[in-house]
Amino acid sequence: MTTGRKPYCTGAHSCTNALVTVLADGGRRFFAVRTGLYSRLAGCRSVEGSWEALGMAAGDSADAIFTDVRAIPACDA
Repeated sequence: MTTGRKPYCTGAHSCTNALVTVLADGGRRFFAVRTGLYSRLAGCRSVEGSWEALGMAAGDSADAIFTDVRAIPACDA
């Protein structure tokens, strides 16, 4: 399980899953986590009013907070 804030999480409001970097044993790694768009139990919420990069406006990038979410290793960063 992982907890933390991910700045500029692309698709924070519109995707069902996110690929995030996590500082884990052995260094920084990629993990897949549920964003909670379709599941209230997922433990993720976007931070309304967080700064959104103008160049990424169409990419729906905002900060996201993950609380005790299951993180599935995807690959090394």
